[in-house]
Amino acid sequence: MSVKLLPHLVTKVMLPRVQAGLIERPRCLELLAPASAKRLVLIKALAGFGKSSLAASWAAQLKREGIRRLEEEAGA
Repeated sequence: MSVKLLPHLVTKVMLPRVQAGLIERPRCLELLAPASAKRLVLIKALAGFGKSSLAASWAAQLKREGIRRLEEEAGA
């Protein structure tokens, strides 16, 4: 199926982009840290409370950490 046919589902399976000027939430990211080893994580809050922004920030953080680990392993 084409993405054009299911645009409402794309937001459910694609990572949101980190927007410029995003307010960082270090406390929220700390709370998510233990969940990085889990297969599924549920972020639950009312509309407009920043769930997508938090997910984008967390994904970016995990990507940076993964790249750093790969670089460390390659240098070792």
